[in-house]
Amino acid sequence: MNQNILDAVYQLTDDIKQSDDYRRLLEQKTKLEQDPAIGERLAAYQNWQAKYDEVRQYGTHHPDLKRVQLAYRDAREALFSHPEVRTFVQLEKAVQARLDDIARALATTVSDKIKHPDSIGLIQRH
Repeated sequence: MNQNILDAVYQLTDDIKQSDDYRRLLEQKTKLEQDPAIGERLAAYQNWQAKYDEVRQYGTHHPDLKRVQLAYRDAREALFSHPEVRTFVQLEKAVQARLDDIARALATTVSDKIKHPDSIGLIQRH
């Protein structure tokens, strides 16, 4: 690969890592990892998510479906309603949007036929 291209990619990577959103995302991730209350909510969410995935295999015929659905919904709501988690998700979406913009710009620069994420992150057929 051309050294100029590699240099440009490394520079772009450095620019992304030095952006405010990326730095704040890493700080927020550290906060989340160190907060025991969020850790408990995350563990409960993952536990109910696993149970929900297991129950969902049987569809509406599983006797615990409704109970597990409600518990999973409550655990998800408890986790994602926490202000620190909401902030993390917003920052994650901002960083992902920037990465999608870069991917879109690179793809369309090379060819209009290259698949790339659209504005909501879905890959469109050409």
